[in-house]
Formats: sequence, structure tokens, C-alpha cells
Amino acid sequence: MRVAIGEFHHESNSFCSEPTRVVQFETAPVYLDRGWCFGEELLAVARGTHTVLGAYIEKAAEHGWELVPLAAAETMPSGEIEAAAYAEVKEGMLARLRAALPVDGVLLDLHGAAMVEGLDDSEGDLLAGIRRLVGAATPVVAVLDLHANLTQEMVDAADLLLGYDTEPHTDIYERGLEAAELFAAIARGDVTPTACRVHPPLILPAINTCTERDPMRTLMQRAFECEDDPRVLDVSVFAGFYGSDQADAGASVLVTTGGDADLAKVVAGEMGQLLWDLREGFIWPLTPVADAVAAARQAGGLWAFIDEADDPLGGGPGDGTAVLRDVIEAGVTSAGVCMLCDPEMVEAAFRAGSGGVVEGTVGGKTDGRHGAPLPIRARVVSLRDEAIPFACWDPTLMQDVGRIAVLDADGILIPVSELKAGTEAINVFEVLGIDLAKLDVIILKGLGNTIKRAYGDIPRGYVEVESQGINHPDLRKMGEYRKLRRPCFPLDDDVEFGAQ
Repeated sequence: MRVAIGEFHHESNSFCSEPTRVVQFETAPVYLDRGWCFGEELLAVARGTHTVLGAYIEKAAEHGWELVPLAAAETMPSGEIEAAAYAEVKEGMLARLRAALPVDGVLLDLHGAAMVEGLDDSEGDLLAGIRRLVGAATPVVAVLDLHANLTQEMVDAADLLLGYDTEPHTDIYERGLEAAELFAAIARGDVTPTACRVHPPLILPAINTCTERDPMRTLMQRAFECEDDPRVLDVSVFAGFYGSDQADAGASVLVTTGGDADLAKVVAGEMGQLLWDLREGFIWPLTPVADAVAAARQAGGLWAFIDEADDPLGGGPGDGTAVLRDVIEAGVTSAGVCMLCDPEMVEAAFRAGSGGVVEGTVGGKTDGRHGAPLPIRARVVSLRDEAIPFACWDPTLMQDVGRIAVLDADGILIPVSELKAGTEAINVFEVLGIDLAKLDVIILKGLGNTIKRAYGDIPRGYVEVESQGINHPDLRKMGEYRKLRRPCFPLDDDVEFGAQ
């Protein structure tokens, strides 16, 4: 068989101040050479990786498929994608697919929350374009992120869509393997998938979407129980991405059966109702920084303050100073903050050299929504010019965030990087040689469930603190939703839902 493969993977935050351009894909810090590539280069950079594309390539070798590589575009979560950038990757895919026709199927890696300027449902648009080329009889299968904003257009254009089953996302490769095997069964004619999507009026903050604890744990357990029925091919629970301001943003479920439309509707209705019934459990309280500092002092030991409002892996700029400023104002004199993106301060530190002194402002330079620049006078503790790890569960996955400088501002340790860094899945202090035993507080940006997986019991405790930014867990503090369907929980009162 001849099978086309491709990737379009971006989580677009509508509240970012700047759009995502081609250069962000070309210089993607986490994905290195896989961020923007076309044709045969895709196979070269993805082969052997623990990714969805890597899984497809492995299964192709196992089954003896001839692969037709289309394109791969992936970068850090950021603003809505510039129309020209999307047009380039879309045409890059479609042109190569058109030239390769006929093919026996298409396997894709998509996020499900990519928005383009002037086009809210870009994945639905891309899938529809592919479907028009290959026709109704050719299987089209894709893996989506658990935080996908699933649309009916996406469902209608694909034969099968599978979502990650885990948050943190540790099953990406395994879901790719599963998707490839189900694709093979479809191509052989063993199964004819039929899907039903249920989309309750919910838009959920990511703060409590960890599948290892409730309410997601209960949802996933029930999904797996439903999949024990051999007639059910897959049950995917999508938490959605709350930073995307589009009509279909939010949580949903997708149930795919082997041709039994009635069963798909029944199971999807049950899962959608369960998702709705558990909705309050996704709302998580935040603690004012001053209260967190007082409790930490009383308890003693090292405490981790989690700032999700400036989550770099949710589109935040990663240079927010709001929590750091509050910690300093509360009288803490021994603290560390995870990487702040500040190329100006990095340049100053490298000019000063290790042991030198820098003076100026750090952080808060992107959009003014994550705290103002913080005046400091600091000693340069160390300098680094090499990639750092991205995830503690996959040491092969690295991120190149440019040069890094560690600054000491009177006991406050501030690592700064040239590019935005996603550090929630690693102990970045250990990576940079910082001894946490000497600190009272560390400020970490990202999802708490992932952070706790990376740091374990090193801190005495973790506190999700009040902050400011475009990933604020209180959705009313993120910005104004202009396109989201309303009413919608938790933004509105008296929202009703009854799965039919």
C-alpha cells in the first residue's frame, strides 16, 4: 500500500499579542528540525522518534507500506497562525498528495486547536481539502491532542480521529501505533468506522485536566470500560483548549464504533453526560501569593508556587513577573524562578561574563499582560549555550532555547533564555546546576500536574497561586471571548445540557 503521512500541530492562543509566523515553525525550540519540513525530509527527521510520525513510520516498515511524506509543521503554543504560513503548509501537503495520487490512505498528526487568522477551524479545513483529493473511499486517520477543540467538520472529513488518553501527554507514540493499526484494519475492509461527537457547553481551564486524578480519571476509566465492548473502536475524551476563541472551543467526546451508529450515539451520549456532570471538578481555586508565602514560612522547607497564567506551553510568553514580584514584596529572600524569556538580559549577561554584574529590567517585555519588567541588579552565576531536555519521561527530546544565563539578584535566582522555554516537564534547576536545598520558594510556570511529575517530592508542597496572564485558570480574567458559543460553563450562569 501507498500511504501519505503528514503533521500540522499547533495550539493557538487567541489572546496572544502576536500571530505565529513561519519563522516560529522554522526555529521551533522543542521540535528542532521537525518544526518545518517538506517531502523526504519529514522521514529523515521523524524516523526513530517517540512521536506520532515516528509511530507511523515504524508501522509502515512493519506492514511493508510505501510512505508518501507530505509536510510537517509544529511549534510551541503561541498566537493564531498567520494566514500565509498556513497557506504554505496546506499547499505543501496538498500539492505533494496531488502529485502522488492514487494513494491507499492518509495518516496525520494534528493538534486540534490550531487557529489561523480568518480561519477558526484550520484542521477541519485541512482535512476537508485532503478528503476532496483522495475521495470518499480512501481512509483518512489522524491522532489529536487531548486538548483539541473537536469540530464536526473534522469528524465528517476523517474516517477515524483518536485523542491522547493521558495528561501529561505520555502516550503520544502509543496512540500513533494504535491509529496505524486501526487504519490498517480499515484499509483491509475489516471495519467500517462510524463516529458520534457530543459537545456539551463547557470550556474548561487546563489546570485540572490531569488524567491521573479526578475528574479526568473517572472519565478515562469509563471510556476504557466502554472500549471493552468489541464493537467500540475508540472513546476519546477531549478537554479542549480554552485559549482558542472560536465557536467550537471546549470539551467534547468522540465515540467510534465498527459501523454501529446507534451504539456510537448511545455511548457518546453517556460520556457527554458524565463530562457535564463532573464539570465543577475542573474549577480549581488559586491562592494569593502573600497567603502562600505565609503558609510556606509557617511550614518550613522548600515550596513550589505554580503560575499557570503565564504557561509557555499554553501560549504564554514565559516572561511573566507577576508572581516573582509578589514573592519579593512578601519578603522572600531565597527563591528561584523557572526560565524567563528575555533575550536583552541574556545578551547583557554574556557581555558581562560569568561572575560579572548586570543591571536593568528582567521579564515583562512581551505584552504587558503578565507583569511589568522587574528592575534588578544581579551577578551572573553561569552561562550556557546548548539545548536542554524537554520532558523527564523522554530524555531524547531536547529544546534549543538559545543562550541561557543564570542571574543572582540578592538571593533571587533568575535563569533567562533567548527563546521561550517550556520547562514544566523537567527540573530545570537541576539541569542548570542550581541547588534547590538552598531555596525557600521556587516559581514554576505551566500545568501543576506535569510540574509535580517532574519535581516529585523535592518541594514540601505545591501551591497554585494567583497570577495574571493569557492562560489564567479563571477564564473571565483571560480576555474577552468574541466567538465562543454562549451560554457556556463556567463563563455563564444557568447553562443547561441534556445529552440526547
